[in-house]
Amino acid sequence: MNPIAIALTGAVGAGAAVPAMRWVNSNQWRHEAEEPGRSHLSAWVALPVLVIAGAVVGATLMTRVWWPAGIAAAALMVGMLMASVTDLAVFRIPEPLVLTLQGVVVVTLLVGALVTADWEALVRALVCGVAVWVVMFLYALLAGGMGFGDVQLFGAAALALGWVAWQASIAVVVAGLVVGGVWAIALWLRGQRGGSFAFAPSIGVAFVITVAAIPSLVAGS
Repeated sequence: MNPIAIALTGAVGAGAAVPAMRWVNSNQWRHEAEEPGRSHLSAWVALPVLVIAGAVVGATLMTRVWWPAGIAAAALMVGMLMASVTDLAVFRIPEPLVLTLQGVVVVTLLVGALVTADWEALVRALVCGVAVWVVMFLYALLAGGMGFGDVQLFGAAALALGWVAWQASIAVVVAGLVVGGVWAIALWLRGQRGGSFAFAPSIGVAFVITVAAIPSLVAGS
């Protein structure tokens, strides 16, 4: 466990909290028909969340072999926080946000492959990302409960984690569905039955949990 990596990624998360908060609170991502007046994220929420997530990424992925996945994961944790807040507010993830996240992950891993010459890891990541994207797209069509933005978030998470191991890509999907199921049950018990469901927070929580569990997932593989 590299304390420098933990400190650096935690600091990056802290620094990203401010622009993330400003973007979420700008209301630029809202439909014109929706009420634009509320703020949905404060620094008191964004700062500790991103610092903790950054420390998890630094402790787990910032190694000599996994650093491309670590950089991609650091970008994803910021984007997932933004997606979660907008999803909770209007049950929608802005398309430019998820497209940007996917592009950042692809470019980061491509640069990582060029630097490390680990083309096997890049191919594995791409296969995992595409496979999860297709599976979750079919799941969304057949089972419902999630939108196209959620599908793309799952795909981006699987793409980043696929650099490390295919087990991590599968784990983030399973964890996301479990966390989402628990969240749905909690809402049901509170009387919120039917209607729209914000899935992005569950994906974000599952992503951080999966990153923390990576040493156990790849042990002996």
